[in-house]
Amino acid sequence: MEIEVYENVAAVSEAAAQYICRTAQEAVREKGHFLLALAGGRTPNLLYRRLAEQPYCSKMPWQQTFVFWGDERFVPPLHIDSNYGTAWLQLFRKINISSEHIYPIPTIFTNPDNSAILYEQMIRRAFTSLSAKQFDLTLLGMGDDGHTASLFPGREAVAERVRWVVPTENPAGQQRLSLTLPILNESKQILFLVTGVEKKAMLQKVANDQRQEIKQYPAAMIKGRARTLWMVDSAAYES
Repeated sequence: MEIEVYENVAAVSEAAAQYICRTAQEAVREKGHFLLALAGGRTPNLLYRRLAEQPYCSKMPWQQTFVFWGDERFVPPLHIDSNYGTAWLQLFRKINISSEHIYPIPTIFTNPDNSAILYEQMIRRAFTSLSAKQFDLTLLGMGDDGHTASLFPGREAVAERVRWVVPTENPAGQQRLSLTLPILNESKQILFLVTGVEKKAMLQKVANDQRQEIKQYPAAMIKGRARTLWMVDSAAYES
């Protein structure tokens, strides 16, 4: 488990912004585009605001960047709980990126199964048009229960091995849509952001779980093809 520990949330966000920008520039130099899958939840909010500011809003190759989401709550796009809506408010309305390069998870249907089917089709079409086989970088968080994206421990979505996108629920029963392990683990690089003392115990459990043949926590089941990096703050880190 490759972990970098930073003093606080601001330092984690700054380091993550640098990492994303550097990875994007390398991908564009190599093949002309950068495919990025974003995380939801509260942890990346400061990162998104930072990416909208200098120097990153100028250094990021936004016109060659294609953006997707790892999960979404089944709410309207600009709802307060929407992962897309949050990223739009914090980042995308402030930068120069084509709307055609942004692929939010659709929540326009009454049935989340239809949304899952459509989003998988959208991803596959985008990959085909770009001659891509994977996301260059997937950004993820981790809940204090060990979930990541909207893959919760013990839920059927964690066991999915064929579909790329599935409907699911959080423990409180809120409907969500999530990318699955097959597509997440095809990502070239994975970047986890974990902050807060409430995550300390689970971070240690996930680190131990990664060493097991049969893993319990979804966050321990994620591994990028080239690299999986965890950026955490000192409050979440247990040495």
